Amino acid sequence: MEFKQAFLRLKFQEEWNGPNAAHLLRGAIASAFPANDLFHQHNVKGKEIYRYPRIQYRWDQKDGIVVAFGDGTEALPELFVKSMPLTLNGHTLHIAESLFEFRKAHIKIADSLIDYYFRSPYLPLNQDNYIRYLSMNVVEKKQELRRLSTGNILSTAKQLGIRFNQRVYTDFRVRKSLPCTYKHNQLQGFLGTLVTNVDMPEDFAIGRAVSHGYGWIKRK
Repeated sequence: MEFKQAFLRLKFQEEWNGPNAAHLLRGAIASAFPANDLFHQHNVKGKEIYRYPRIQYRWDQKDGIVVAFGDGTEALPELFVKSMPLTLNGHTLHIAESLFEFRKAHIKIADSLIDYYFRSPYLPLNQDNYIRYLSMNVVEKKQELRRLSTGNILSTAKQLGIRFNQRVYTDFRVRKSLPCTYKHNQLQGFLGTLVTNVDMPEDFAIGRAVSHGYGWIKRK
């Protein structure tokens, strides 16, 4: 199934010397569009909307990136046109250049396996199944991450209105594990390679906290 995707890269006049700032970029942009829940995933009462985020935020060294899917692509041009200064953790950044691109994207079963790698830590575990994960042996941990990555792909596709009529295969190969913070909670993040028979669009993301920059995948 084909759907719309938009990609916006923001280059700033000022130098950013801090760490990955995807969550700060999200906060700055969300505060500029409080009435549009596509930018921040909260309704008018402040309650979180549970869906695959249609607008997601990434950080690539010194550039901010905003990726939109489906109906999120209709809202993204507002940001492109507005081009306002953004305040990230007390530092004001002015946009020097905006690179905007519309894409046609799809998620479908491929004829062969495809290798992806995670540009940002992948968060497949919540606090509950993390405790269970710690008690597993090496083989069980590998099987659990494989099961979770398959489930993440299936649930993400479903939320975008896509259902597969063939079996989804995945294998997640961990290169590095590292602690990550999401909403003041410590979660286990992983970097590595995802091998699957699902053809996913460039700059897609799976797992938890994708709107905050986690789970960003690129094709190898």
